[in-house]
Amino acid sequence: MPINVLRSSPFAVKNPSHGGEHRSEQILEILSRNNIQTTELQQSIYQETRPIRDRFLGVVNSIQNQDWEAFCLKRLGGIGQMLDLYHSELTQSQKYQAIIWETTGETITPQIKKKYQVPLIALPHNIESFFLTHFRKKESALVFDYLKQEIKGLKEADFVFAVSEEEQILLRNHDIDAEYLPYYPGQRLIELYSDIRKARKNSEKQSLLILGSAKNYASVEGFIQLAKWINNCSQNKSLEVKLVGNQTETLKDTLNYPWLSICGTATKEELKQYLAETRAVLIHQKKGLGVLTRIPEMLAAGIPVIANRIAARSVSHLSGVHIYDSPEELHHLLTQEFEEVPMPLPPKNAESRFIQAVLAS
Repeated sequence: MPINVLRSSPFAVKNPSHGGEHRSEQILEILSRNNIQTTELQQSIYQETRPIRDRFLGVVNSIQNQDWEAFCLKRLGGIGQMLDLYHSELTQSQKYQAIIWETTGETITPQIKKKYQVPLIALPHNIESFFLTHFRKKESALVFDYLKQEIKGLKEADFVFAVSEEEQILLRNHDIDAEYLPYYPGQRLIELYSDIRKARKNSEKQSLLILGSAKNYASVEGFIQLAKWINNCSQNKSLEVKLVGNQTETLKDTLNYPWLSICGTATKEELKQYLAETRAVLIHQKKGLGVLTRIPEMLAAGIPVIANRIAARSVSHLSGVHIYDSPEELHHLLTQEFEEVPMPLPPKNAESRFIQAVLAS
């Protein structure tokens, strides 16, 4: 008898291009590899097909659950649509073994689990509370209000798989028996980065590379602090550093340093060339959620990673990752020659625990 699961995710993974989509791609690949069929709950982008009806459903649900912020953030239509989509899927003859829940920042899916008695497996991409306060630029104290709601929802799940050790510890200390499923690139990315790894064997490596998007506030904040730290390094005149990423060309006035080349938005082929020719990738965050997808991907490409502890989080122990906690430690690493980076191993045991949870549902 085939095993079917219903997946609720903000990412459709049609043309994956960023870390969240890469995590979803990993989850889908693990399921597919174990002959588990996945049906997508198509709520990634709110469609205003039934605006009055959806908003009415959203108003009723938000009042019942005292979710007053839904009114402020104009989420009512999306809530109504999600309720209707779940109802359409779960009242069909198709039976689902479980709901794969990646949209853990919302409150609808735990309600659906109770109403339709479908096992719920949560895979939060991060602690959404920190994402909400940081990226919506709200007061940091509000994280506790969001976290309380998030914890309440995750407690309704039958199984929870965290993306980092820190989040697993946090959830365990809130009486959620979370497991740890670390990120590992899917086969499509492994093939891409294996090609880059081969290209690196014959390329001349002179520059250091900073990757990130100017649309990401945490990344920009990290760029600025990292640039200041490098500029205070007495050896910076001999350094060649390139900044590459979505809309980074807009930062030319902000990051005006003689040792820094701002290359801006790159095509796929240009990015492959940058990665093939770099000595190491620099990753720095002043605060935020870490860079839990990019670092394993760079290691898969055979590229050493120089990162501060906030950015590296639970991947700081991987071979090829070099951690600094101060400008002085960074300055020392900038001029180092690094050994060849071994291919990181997939988390087979963690993947097995995830599949066992699906089969047990």
